[in-house]
Amino acid sequence: MPTHLTSLALALHSTRRFDAHRAAAAALGGLLALGLVGCSTPPRPAPTVITPAPIQPPPPPPTSDPETAHLATFTTRLAAANVVPPARSGASGQFDAVLDLRTGLFRWKMTFQKTSGPVTAAAFHGPAAAGANAPQRLGFALPVTSPYEGRATLSREQMDELRAGRWYVLISTARHPRGELRGQVIERF
Repeated sequence: MPTHLTSLALALHSTRRFDAHRAAAAALGGLLALGLVGCSTPPRPAPTVITPAPIQPPPPPPTSDPETAHLATFTTRLAAANVVPPARSGASGQFDAVLDLRTGLFRWKMTFQKTSGPVTAAAFHGPAAAGANAPQRLGFALPVTSPYEGRATLSREQMDELRAGRWYVLISTARHPRGELRGQVIERF
């Protein structure tokens, strides 16, 4: 083969090979570009603006039930630690009561456990703040066992002292004659 034909054939072959490489590179670049597009991070959406709900006004205070508006309720926890001075006892109890403000009728229920022996005396004392002692205002009928229920009609003065939180329940036993359990009677609202 003449030299010029050989040169032409080599040039043509090189050109074809170059074109084939260029075509392959272009195809590879296109695939690579498609792959990168698929892997790119999607654009972030605009932040959502949350409008807070309007603040609701508080509900109106409960209206008192006309059937029970004339009743006041009371409670206390009975504990040896409340006695002045404190009694060394594992006894405990609960006291709950209702006072009819129209008639003065005072009704109560009381439970207690683990006293050192039978109850020898139980009474309401007052007027006194927690931590202070006062004379007896109203005694409980014996025998006093748990559970115990009682009732009495109070004077206006007694009702006022009771509602002011100035009465306490005191339970005594032979081992603790000055009181084994005590609780300041507090009105619940």
